[in-house]
Amino acid sequence: MQFSYFSSYHALEGNKRLDVYINMGSRNSSPATPLARLSPPSLSENEDFCDDQPLRTHQTPPKPTIPPADIQVELTCCYPQVHISTAVQGLPCLLSLSCPGLEEGRGVDLVCVVDGSGSMRGKLDQLKSSLRLLVKKLTEKDRVALLSFNAYATYICPLTLCNSAGKSALYSGIDSLSAKGSLDLASGLHYGFQVLKSRRQRNPLSALFYLFSGTDERMGAALRFRAELALCGDMVCGGPVEMHVFGCGGEVAEVMAAIGTGRPGIGHLVGDLDGLTETFGKCLEGLKVTFADSIEVELQACGQAVLGQTYPSAQENTIKVSNLLANDQKDVVFTLKFPLNPQNLLPDSHFALISAKIAYRLIATDLMQTQEILLRIALVKEMEIAEIRVNETALVRFYLLKAEEILKRTKKLPEIGNFQSRFQLITDFLTEIQSSSVANNAQIAILRANFELSKAQISAELT
Repeated sequence: MQFSYFSSYHALEGNKRLDVYINMGSRNSSPATPLARLSPPSLSENEDFCDDQPLRTHQTPPKPTIPPADIQVELTCCYPQVHISTAVQGLPCLLSLSCPGLEEGRGVDLVCVVDGSGSMRGKLDQLKSSLRLLVKKLTEKDRVALLSFNAYATYICPLTLCNSAGKSALYSGIDSLSAKGSLDLASGLHYGFQVLKSRRQRNPLSALFYLFSGTDERMGAALRFRAELALCGDMVCGGPVEMHVFGCGGEVAEVMAAIGTGRPGIGHLVGDLDGLTETFGKCLEGLKVTFADSIEVELQACGQAVLGQTYPSAQENTIKVSNLLANDQKDVVFTLKFPLNPQNLLPDSHFALISAKIAYRLIATDLMQTQEILLRIALVKEMEIAEIRVNETALVRFYLLKAEEILKRTKKLPEIGNFQSRFQLITDFLTEIQSSSVANNAQIAILRANFELSKAQISAELT
């Protein structure tokens, strides 16, 4: 049978065989209809997979009268004072987001989509064991759905409450998993998102675990996989969905690359599945302690200031930040450049340097929140203060975070023909920290030694 993007798939529900499209928003439970007579319905249709078990009534309490704990935002310039000067000055800055701990866990809707092709032979027992232990860790607040896929997607369990009866049903579904046939990477992914999209109720947290092992031999397989990722965004699924992809063979590189371009996701290489149980556990733990997600930081320079390089990188002055966990802290570092005109600015005044707007979803309320903060610095005459005081703690943190991002960027450069680019990135950073006011700090000294070693290794490869 020839498959294309609008290929038909066959799944079993009870004793009924269903003919469906990879990009369908619904399933056809009537007798099989010839492919030529069907037209794929819109993804906005919400009539299928509405079989999730209802959440317990105590899970939807009235909105609290006491405001829940919120993200703490701090915006710091490593140099709280600057000299009045007509020369361009570069100022390292640090934006920190932090949050308190959580009093109790929240429920999660977890959809597990697992490879059921012949590539899983010899690995199936380990997969079943890991899935059973994953379900065992969940509580009555949580729901799990299970799908498998080879050339077709098979819907095994709807979103099922993880109480005693629900866990028994899930264990039976896990035990029914088999390994046979060829592989279509996109089929299971499509219906996993459809389960989340069509829920009648929604837990505060949503996640999709997608595990694959084999290789999709169909022409355009990677393109179809990317298309499914792009189609099934958070809005389609009714809210933010944390996606975890577990690769244990096959087209690991292609799939891992796709989750960075089609939609945000986290990739895990699990080899022969020996470490799958531990990896599942860590991912679940991270989900259960998520404090805020969908975090975006928008930076806007004020007056004469100009926003320089940001770490992580910004798109049109906006930076996406990964989920904030309980008792966690996320930092964004950036530089600001500006010439100060002494005719327009007076000493002993405070200059508005930059504003930051932080948007995020607070898990406790399931509502989007926004905070805004403005950073000001003091202006002083050069003859009054010979040496500007430095916030050393902030500056050390600035360089440590910047170093992490620079190393990530050097690894993303193609291996062949880009030694010079990597060498230049590392050389420029070394020059910057060696001339900084914290060059003799113990942490910076270790950082400098590591970068010197990397520079020497790349230099040897260049010669």
